[in-house]
Amino acid sequence: MTRVEPVAKLPEGKERGIMVRRTIKALVTAAALLAPAYAGSAASNADVIDRFRFTLDDGTNLTSANLRGRVVMVNFWASWCVPCRTELPLLNRYYRAHRAEGLVIIGVAADPGADGRGQWLSPTIAYPQAARVGGPDYRLVSIPMTYVIGRDGKLAYAKSGAFDQEKLDTMVGPLLKKR
Repeated sequence: MTRVEPVAKLPEGKERGIMVRRTIKALVTAAALLAPAYAGSAASNADVIDRFRFTLDDGTNLTSANLRGRVVMVNFWASWCVPCRTELPLLNRYYRAHRAEGLVIIGVAADPGADGRGQWLSPTIAYPQAARVGGPDYRLVSIPMTYVIGRDGKLAYAKSGAFDQEKLDTMVGPLLKKR
């Protein structure tokens, strides 16, 4: 059995309250941003990628122009979430193995830290982390929550809960092969 190292030590007192408020704000924002995409109707699923705007923790802005033609996974996670901490190393390995095939994973921490830039992130995560996510409506039903967008810009999957290797291979693998 693999031992999972904690990504972060949870803050105490006032800092914990700030973290809880930011987590709730991130969940509400994500819910507002992903609802039409998650609904799955033809109208709401049209070019989901055009709705996303990301500001990465290094200040880089990503829009549909940067992501079109790639398979994009948007993974909402939190340092206090045990399934997230189990999933992060798997996503990291998958990203390293498949980024040359056009895979982009963008992590969105629900508890980005007091500075808003992911102070509790593990420095070993190779894929980019978003400091801000913008767009219209999305739905976040749990943490972890991952949205997989195909090369065509349309939502292919919305997955609540942690990925395992088999689910990555069956859900994301075929999208990477599709040109």
